[in-house]
Formats: sequence, structure tokens, C-alpha cells
Amino acid sequence: MTISQIIISIVDLGRTRDENDRLIQLAMVCMCTGILAADVLMPLGFVIWILYLIPLLMSVWLSYRYSPFFTAWVVSGAILIGSFMTARTDPSDLPNRAIFILITAIIALLIHEIQTSYASLEKEIAERTIAQENLEDLILTLEKRVADRTLELSKVNEALTNDNAERRKVETTLFVANQKLNLLSGITRHDILNRVCALLLELDFVRELVQDS
Repeated sequence: MTISQIIISIVDLGRTRDENDRLIQLAMVCMCTGILAADVLMPLGFVIWILYLIPLLMSVWLSYRYSPFFTAWVVSGAILIGSFMTARTDPSDLPNRAIFILITAIIALLIHEIQTSYASLEKEIAERTIAQENLEDLILTLEKRVADRTLELSKVNEALTNDNAERRKVETTLFVANQKLNLLSGITRHDILNRVCALLLELDFVRELVQDS
């Protein structure tokens, strides 16, 4: 298992953010203690000091805003303690440690900038998520309104269709009734004409009888 996998497993152990912070801090303290012991027992200079960058980089996962600077102070203290605990005769040891402490401060500043940018990015992502949720709610509301309006228009269209069907039935009924009335009128007129003709014939017959007498 690589160091990055170990760090990620440590970060994901806690159930809450506070538990994660405590676990990360514990891991950082253990790493600083082990590196300090290695620095005292094996004076390898920058080879050992570079390992201090691991807990410094781990501070980016802490929720505290200024955790990189605090970690840099701890690392600087560990480097100075290592210098005091070792009896070195090399005169360049202390300047080298001072240079590495300066590098540590610069890296802590960069990590703080990264942490700030990451926090800003998280805030922007949260705002965009909220905006997207609001947009989805608005889309659902609009879809519901469109569905209700469509249902209302469907009911109105169905009512108009039923009204047209009723009107067609009434028109058909009126047309049939008109035809029946025309037929009845024709039959009645023909019957009346037949009766009038019969009366005229009878009148002519009576007139002829009168003239004969």
C-alpha cells in the first residue's frame, strides 16, 4: 500500500468531520514524531526533512482554516529540536535547517491558498447545486402547470366535441322532421285537392240537373 492510499484511508476512517480531523491530527503527530526520531538517529539531512512535507500536505484535509501554518510551525519546531538533540559538528547544518524551514513556510502558504481555493470551489459548487435544485423544482412546477393546463384544454376540447355531436344530432333530427313535415304537407295538399275536385264535379252535376229541370 502506497503512502497516498494510507493517507486516504486515514481521511475516510471517521464518521464525522471532527473524527476525521482528530484522526488526521493523530497521524500527523505520529509521522512528525517518527521523522524526528529518524532525524536524530540517522542524520541524513534533506533526505529525512523532506518527509516532513507529508504531514504538511495532510493539513489540507483539516477543517481548520489556518491548519497549514500551524503544521508548518510544528514541523519547524521538530526540525529545530532535531538540531538541538544531535551533536553535529557540521557548520552548514543549521543554515540548511533554516532554509528548509523557509521552504516549509512557503509550502504552507501555497497549501493555504489551495485550501482557500478549494473552500471557494466547494461554496460555488454548493451554490450551483442549490441553483440546480431550484431550477429542477421550477421545471417540475412548470411541467405540472403544463400538465394541468393540458388536462383543462382536453376537457374543454372534449366538451366542445360533445357539444358539436349534440348539435349534429339536433340538426339531423330537425332535417328528418322537416322532411316528414314536407311529406305530410304534400299528402295533405293532395288530399285537399282531390276533395276540392270532387266538390267541383258535384257542383257541375247539380248545376246540370238544375238546368234540365
